[in-house]
Amino acid sequence: MKKRLVVVGGGVAGVTAAIEARKLDKDVKITVLDRESRMHYSHCGLPFVLSGVVDSFDRLILFDEGFYRRLDLNVILNAEVCSVDTEAKRVCYLEGGKSCCVEYTSLILATGSLPCKPKVEGIDNPNVFYAKTMDDFKKLNEVVSKGKSCVVLGAGLIGLEIAAALRQRGLEVSVLECAESVLCGMFDKDVSQVVEHHLAGSGIKFLLGASLKEVRGIGRLCAVTSREKIECDFIVVAAGVKPNTVLAESMGLKVEDGVVVDERMMSSIEGVFACGDCVQCVHCVHGGSVLSQLATAALREAKVAGANAVGVKKRFTSVSNAVVSELAGLSVGSVGLTEANAAKNRITHVSGKYSGLDSVEYWPERGRITVKLVANTNGVLIGGQVVGAGADGVVNLLCLAIRKKASLEELSSMETCYTPPLSPVVNPLSMAAEIALKKLALKSGKK
Repeated sequence: MKKRLVVVGGGVAGVTAAIEARKLDKDVKITVLDRESRMHYSHCGLPFVLSGVVDSFDRLILFDEGFYRRLDLNVILNAEVCSVDTEAKRVCYLEGGKSCCVEYTSLILATGSLPCKPKVEGIDNPNVFYAKTMDDFKKLNEVVSKGKSCVVLGAGLIGLEIAAALRQRGLEVSVLECAESVLCGMFDKDVSQVVEHHLAGSGIKFLLGASLKEVRGIGRLCAVTSREKIECDFIVVAAGVKPNTVLAESMGLKVEDGVVVDERMMSSIEGVFACGDCVQCVHCVHGGSVLSQLATAALREAKVAGANAVGVKKRFTSVSNAVVSELAGLSVGSVGLTEANAAKNRITHVSGKYSGLDSVEYWPERGRITVKLVANTNGVLIGGQVVGAGADGVVNLLCLAIRKKASLEELSSMETCYTPPLSPVVNPLSMAAEIALKKLALKSGKK
């Protein structure tokens, strides 16, 4: 029997898995079922179209129809999967109201994630928008030109990217967040305050430690919070996402925080794989289960799922959740554990934070950079946080350092490059490591 691979989901995980399978098996028949109406596009680029930095949503579409034809991938759009019969190995879906089925020898679930919806009165108001798909952002883009003020619900990375984009478009922006600091999943409070200060300087208002209680109004809205009322033209909900495990659960797959998979990205049912935002992963530092809803993690997982689905052995081990972005011209990034996450996982630790210039003092276009490192009491790096120019490069280096179990000693004495326009003579990362080393020595009673 000819091998048939069905992929449910046409985002970065689904499409990457299909492409990887085709690279490794020229004969397998591959079908990709996607509920959206357009080909795979860059979700991460959506806030930057909203800001006007990228001039068109169409620029985010990564491959045209010809690309999929050349790879002999049968991509079916507007396909809503209804059920999967794992005994008969059959996927049933609706396409334009018509019921269809396709059989498989291997199946990959790449069902992504769903936006978290606050359970408050008035949240279904037509002037409350979500920020997940391209259609969501297109609707939001239409209302931006008509409005003057808005509330963004959520101070995570997507929420702040949207807030910065809307402020760049000239709107009055208020960010409502139930946590006491912005980007609390990425940064400890002492680092997040640097980001908050920068965004506040651009005109964004923050209401932290407060929750949305009700949405009132027809036309112009009133966001009733636990602390005050905020009038606005519209509200954007960016309160996080959760794994879309609805189909997986209906199939009887083992699901905890997300779909449970092994190193092959295989689920609890033989021949059924999963990857992307819908799965849970192993963290490379503490070994526990975590969600890693990042495009880079999805891509790595998908390559492993696609290979194993066609019989080529590959392994996916763990994640460190390396993340980076730009907010109103400020680069931010983190990897591994924050101090708060280390404490939550009962890891005794030390930290070192350095803030200083990102180039030599006499350079006219110099800026500032903050680097914070977290290490266990053996002096092994377990996390890093960066705010300032070049954050992406520092985070990538720290990602490798964490995987290689690099020590603070190694980081403090590592060889680095230097030129006045780009970097100071003393590397900020090395300085942060040196500060952490001094704290470690004090903690262990050494002088």
